[in-house]
Amino acid sequence: MLKLNSCIQLSKFILTLTLLVFFAKNVSADVRTAQNYLNKLGYDAGSADGMWGPKTETALKQFLNDNGKSWDGKFDKSEFGLLTATIKKKGLLEEIVDFGWNIPERPKTKPNDATLAHYLKKDILEGKGIRRDVTGIPSITISGSRSPRKLRYADQTDTNVEKELNKTALISYLYYENGVVINDQISPSNRFGSVFDSKTRLIGNSISKSVVAYLAIHAICDGYIPNLDHELSDWPLLKDTLYGSATLREVMDMRSGDQKFMEYKGGIKGSRFGNPHDRTIKSIMENELSGSTPSAKKFNYNNLNLNVAFNYVIYKTGNDFNRFASRVFQNHIGIEHPVVFVGKYRDDLTRETATRANGGASAHFFASRHDYLRFAIAMLDDWEKNECVGKHLKDILGNSQRKGEKPGSGPFANFRGYSSFFHTEFIGFPRRKVLGMDGYGGQMIWIDFAERKIVATNAIHLNYNWKKIVANKIKG
Repeated sequence: MLKLNSCIQLSKFILTLTLLVFFAKNVSADVRTAQNYLNKLGYDAGSADGMWGPKTETALKQFLNDNGKSWDGKFDKSEFGLLTATIKKKGLLEEIVDFGWNIPERPKTKPNDATLAHYLKKDILEGKGIRRDVTGIPSITISGSRSPRKLRYADQTDTNVEKELNKTALISYLYYENGVVINDQISPSNRFGSVFDSKTRLIGNSISKSVVAYLAIHAICDGYIPNLDHELSDWPLLKDTLYGSATLREVMDMRSGDQKFMEYKGGIKGSRFGNPHDRTIKSIMENELSGSTPSAKKFNYNNLNLNVAFNYVIYKTGNDFNRFASRVFQNHIGIEHPVVFVGKYRDDLTRETATRANGGASAHFFASRHDYLRFAIAMLDDWEKNECVGKHLKDILGNSQRKGEKPGSGPFANFRGYSSFFHTEFIGFPRRKVLGMDGYGGQMIWIDFAERKIVATNAIHLNYNWKKIVANKIKG
C-alpha cells in the first residue's frame, strides 16, 4: 500500500511538472505585468502571480481575438506590446512617480500602486545588498537559527486590517496576544503580495534604532559594556568631540547635546555630505565635530546618534561581535531567516573605505516579517523573566523623558516620551507599560508588556489607519 501511494504521489508530481513546463514554454515577457493588464482590461487572468497557466492563456486568447489577432502559441514582445498599447490608449497605465530615495511622508501627489510597488522592490533589493544598481554592498548578515522560535497561530482575520491591506500601502500585519499569533495577514497578490513572501527581508527604517538598543542591552548583560550610564570616552574615535563625554543612555535617548551640529530629524549641519548613513564615525568626528562640546541635553532626533551607538557596540565587542550578534539573534530571539545590517562601501567625504575600525558600519536593518515579531516576543519574554535584559527594559521604560513635541498626525508625535531608542507614553494610554518602535513609511512594532500584546506592521508608505488597527488593538 505504501509503495502504491508513493507511485500515485510521484505520478501527480510528474503531471504537475509537465503542465508547468507546457504552460511555461514560449513565454518570454513579464507574465505578472501581463496578468495585471489583462485583468484591468476585463479579461480574467486570475491572480497576478507571475505563473503562466490555462487561465492566463485563455484571457490572452480572448484579448487577441477582440483585437483582430490570433494566438500563435507564443507570448512575446509582440503580444506584450499590444497589451501595453491598449492599456495606454485606455488611460489605465499607471506611471511610476519618482519621489527620490523615499516617498515623502506627505507627498503632493498620491502615490499610485505602480509607484508603491517600485519603492517596495527598491527596498527589497537593498535588503539583498543592491543599492542604485550597485551590487554587493558590504553588510553584516546573521544567519537564521537552526532552532527558530516556534509561533502558534489562531488564523483569524481582522476585517479592518483586510480593508487596509486592500486599499493602502500596508503590506503585512501581525497581531500577537498571550502566546498566539491571532492575525497574520498580508497584502493580496493582486496588490503587493506577489512581490514578497515570508522569507523576504523587509526594511525596518527606524525600528533599526530599537534593534541596536536591544543589542546594547545584551552587550551590557554579557559584560562588554559596564552599564547604560557608561561614558563613551573609552572609544578613541570620539576623542575631543561632544560624544566622548556623552553616556550610552544619552546617545540612545537622543540627548547627546549635538543640536548645534545635527539637524532635528536631519543630517550634519553645513556639510555637503550630511547623511550619517553615508559617512564613517571617524570622518565625521575628525571633520565636522572635531573640538565640539555638548549643548544642553535636549531631545534631538537624528541618525548620527544611532550610528554612534551601533558602532560603539561593535567596538566594545571587538572581534567577538559576529559571535555575539549570532547569540542574540539565533539563540535568544530565534530568528528563522537571515537578518542583515546593510552598510556602505566608503565615506562620501573622504572616500575612505568603510570598516569597523573607522566606525563605518550602518545600522540599516532588514528582517522577515515574522522575525520582526520574534524580536518583539523575545522582549516580552525578557520582561517577564525579569533577568538582566528584562530589568534593563524596565529601566528604559522607567526613565522615559518627554520629547517636548506637540501631538501630530503620525505615531511618532503621539508618543510623548522617548527612552533609549524606544517611544513611550502614548497619548491614548500614557500610563500603560508600552514600548513603541516606529520606522519611516509605516513600519511599527508596539509591545504591551502587561497585557502580553504585540502589533507588528510593514508598509511601503504610511497611508493606512494606524490608529484603528495598531493603537486601538493595543488599547483594547
